[in-house]
Amino acid sequence: WEPRKCTTSTCLKPCAIPSLQEPWIIAILVCQMVLLTLSIMTRKKGGIQAVLFAFACGTIYMGERLNALGAKHWDKFASQNYFDQNGVFFSTMVSGPLLLLLFILLVNYLISCVQLLVEAKRKELKFKARQRRADQAGKEGASHSGSSLAGDDVKGGKKNI
Repeated sequence: WEPRKCTTSTCLKPCAIPSLQEPWIIAILVCQMVLLTLSIMTRKKGGIQAVLFAFACGTIYMGERLNALGAKHWDKFASQNYFDQNGVFFSTMVSGPLLLLLFILLVNYLISCVQLLVEAKRKELKFKARQRRADQAGKEGASHSGSSLAGDDVKGGKKNI
């Protein structure tokens, strides 16, 4: 048995653990927190939620290209190369939290849809109740007016001619 040698393609070295000393990693974390806070604060505003949803989906979609770009230019903004070929760092630090954000936005959309469906059903039931009352009032009015057409005017139990 021979121990495997650790290379960047088979495992992460201890020195490749993200450090909070890196300003750009702090910026990524702050951006994630801002997006989460914004999504919670604007949960009743569909337009802003749609923009957040599109931004998160676009960022995840472009993840492979962004990871390759980071691997190419890491020396300009980082002290070490965090960007491996498999995209583990990018998936963990960027795509994972964005997927969680997308899940939160999706649950919010579903809750909004349920509330809208309940509101529409209530309005439909109120409308049907009003229609029934109007139909009943119309039938009662027609039965009362039918007796006066016959010329029967009753006062005090006696018929007036």
